[in-house]
Amino acid sequence: MSWVLLVVLGATLNVLSNYGYKIALQSVGLAWFSFAVLVASTIVIGSTTLIKKRSGWQVTLKTNEFVVLSLIAAGLFGVFLFFSLALKAGPISLVDPLWACIYSLSSLIIGLFIAHERSKILAIFGIGLYVGGAALMGLSHYAGPAEMMNTSNQWPLYVLIGAILNTLVNYGFRVKSRQIDMSITLTMVWLLSSIFLFIYAFISDPNGYKALFDTKIIAIALCMGCAAPVFMIMMIKALLRGPYYIVDPLWACIYSIGSIFIGISMLVETPSLYALLGVGLYILGAVLMAQHPQYFESGKSMPHHEKKE
Repeated sequence: MSWVLLVVLGATLNVLSNYGYKIALQSVGLAWFSFAVLVASTIVIGSTTLIKKRSGWQVTLKTNEFVVLSLIAAGLFGVFLFFSLALKAGPISLVDPLWACIYSLSSLIIGLFIAHERSKILAIFGIGLYVGGAALMGLSHYAGPAEMMNTSNQWPLYVLIGAILNTLVNYGFRVKSRQIDMSITLTMVWLLSSIFLFIYAFISDPNGYKALFDTKIIAIALCMGCAAPVFMIMMIKALLRGPYYIVDPLWACIYSIGSIFIGISMLVETPSLYALLGVGLYILGAVLMAQHPQYFESGKSMPHHEKKE
């Protein structure tokens, strides 16, 4: 499966999973729900990995590897926490595009200065349109129902911190998945992160776990727990096959457009003309990036079919 198709399918599943978050956070504490989702995901990916791979786990217990995986897990804990805080307070059609914009800019910096990926003018122009579209969406005024607009003044800060952490975590996943089996890496990181979330949830809200026993919440958590390993594996595979700072912006583009569609059609959030113009720039920039993968020319991060022997 090509990395572009992995991005399209994975990002779409990512959006649907976030919609479940938005619904669930209306009736359950964000820390406990995040913990439930992460535990379900860990069980799904861990059980399937144990069936397929009975060896290779010992490398994760080496001191240096365990420390690195623990740092990635701590970052993932932060991503869950800040994303939940932002999504609980702000409209999904505004939180997700802003998250995606910051995420893409930080991915661009990592791709250029850490992964040493290079681009030519057309690809840079596409990225510029993409970021400009995200900025228009983010800065636009949303005239939705009062409950959708009653947002905390702090949620944009949560988006900023969380999106940067998200980029660093994905880069960590990409690096470690070249050294350790991808499924084993995911299992260990999610297991450690779920422990961090449990400790935080228990300290912040000792009795909050009771809300998890609602049938609707259990169903959403299980669905998200099954979906998360699938789209995470798709993302990591896409990151391994395609250039870092084109995979992430394309993922974020599809993710944002899907979130806007859900916000408008299901959550009755109404975007302004500026937001719609931003969507147009977003799509045009993504098309330029997707149609011209030859403009990204870096050894390890090139798609497999373009790698030089």
